[in-house]
Amino acid sequence: MLAVVTMCLVGAACSGDDDRSEETVPDDTTPVLVVDSEAVPPEAVEAPVGSVVVDDTGFVPGVLADDVVTAEELDEAYQRYLGCLADGGAGGRYAYDIDLQVGLTIDWQLAGDDGLGRASNTLDRGCSESYLGNIANRYFATVERPDDLQARQHDSIVACVEAIDPGVAREVPDDITTDTSVDGVYIDEVQVDLAFLGATPEDAAEISLCFTRVGVPWQDFGTPSPPTDTARPTT
Repeated sequence: MLAVVTMCLVGAACSGDDDRSEETVPDDTTPVLVVDSEAVPPEAVEAPVGSVVVDDTGFVPGVLADDVVTAEELDEAYQRYLGCLADGGAGGRYAYDIDLQVGLTIDWQLAGDDGLGRASNTLDRGCSESYLGNIANRYFATVERPDDLQARQHDSIVACVEAIDPGVAREVPDDITTDTSVDGVYIDEVQVDLAFLGATPEDAAEISLCFTRVGVPWQDFGTPSPPTDTARPTT
């Protein structure tokens, strides 16, 4: 089982893409990564995980060539990344809303992976280098913040939490924010102490994920798999 969440919010760290931007990416058409066939025995899965290959497509350099990342380009990057994971045999759920300035949150697994997640990590790294790179960082670093964004993000979180526990939803601060540069209660401060809002232990995991994805609804991709309830922001 593997749960990975990449999250980019204006004013917050955007580490899922940023960490990989410092790594060396081949500048030719050689496959970026090939899963070590010894990591997961071929007989352990129907299609050997060791056969997964992610090509360097030139997509990221093409998007960044003009030093401008549009909302359409970011959406395409996310969809290509998700499609790459699905092509590699992965499946799970994801959420993002570019208009709401909420980056990609993803909770997924790769059937047949070993207990250390080596094949999953390799697939994720290859797909990320080919289709994400530093695109989200560039977009969120330059996009303007509308005056009504904080209110819209608040309403999105409340709607998500309300479907789980209306009482907790009523306690979400009116001035909750995803941006550390503006006045208000930063989203992480609320998320780390859900008991303060009255969340029960049974509901805490899903309520926490409402904050993680700023209330944006989950969507499925790839091979269907059960939610892990352990998704968390990368650091």
